[in-house]
Amino acid sequence: MHKKLVILAIALILGLVLILTGCGGDDATVSDDSATTAGSGEAIKVGANFELSGPVATYGADSLRGFKMAIDEVNAAGGVLDGRMIEIIEKDNKSDPAEATAAAEVLMTQNNVVLSVGPATSGNFRAVIPVAMENQIPVISSSATADDDITVDTSGNVREFVFRTCFTDSFQGSVMANFAADRLDAKTAVIFADNASDYAKGLATNFRKQFEEKGGTIVD
Repeated sequence: MHKKLVILAIALILGLVLILTGCGGDDATVSDDSATTAGSGEAIKVGANFELSGPVATYGADSLRGFKMAIDEVNAAGGVLDGRMIEIIEKDNKSDPAEATAAAEVLMTQNNVVLSVGPATSGNFRAVIPVAMENQIPVISSSATADDDITVDTSGNVREFVFRTCFTDSFQGSVMANFAADRLDAKTAVIFADNASDYAKGLATNFRKQFEEKGGTIVD
């Protein structure tokens, strides 16, 4: 029971951290050592499974940069749970789902993290979910926006150990369409989307659906 309470407390703290730092800027400064041995107890290990190389490295690198800045601030303020520090263990999933799965396995079964943040992209995050469920270790993403098969499985069951702190594609796409129709009074629109990006395609699909439902026309 004590372990579950520790995991819950850290998950709540890191969930807030990810809300505040999910879109870290390029000018952020990161300390070389996110872990510290100060405090009244053993450091609490958390995993950081991000795209630090490969085609979507910018997403993972920015997420990790913001995450480390926030954890540095938490540790500098005295840590959590009566002075325990948070130690980040980083893994590069190379923007690849198989690598993300392997990184999750190492973090959860060898590094003994109490939870893990990342990956940044929906596809890579989806790949670590079976590992999280099997080991009962929470995973949190600040940018896994895909509507399907993330926090709820294909049968509609809520995944107890899977969390995200971002809006879904359907919500984001609908908000853009509502803004275009209601605030800009737009009657027609052209959609520019990157067909190589699941995120872009998700936004485009949901923008089109909502915009047309509000009486708008997609002309190209």
